[in-house]
Amino acid sequence: MPIECSVEIAKLTTNVLKKLDNVVMGHAFNSQNCLGQLADERIYQSELAHRLSSTTRCDSYFPINAKHTFH
Repeated sequence: MPIECSVEIAKLTTNVLKKLDNVVMGHAFNSQNCLGQLADERIYQSELAHRLSSTTRCDSYFPINAKHTFH
């Protein structure tokens, strides 16, 4: 199944990925703790994007196309 992405995604080492994961998940948990459990998903997404963009360059959304052919 071919996958096409309009953004080039850098390959990360395991250590770099772990560090990035810790930062992102820390922001995600802090956002949820701040907003509570019952906020709309779009509010969480917006808050997390704001937190991440204040510390690093990030893209919230970009298209990924997956193509499947039936035989």
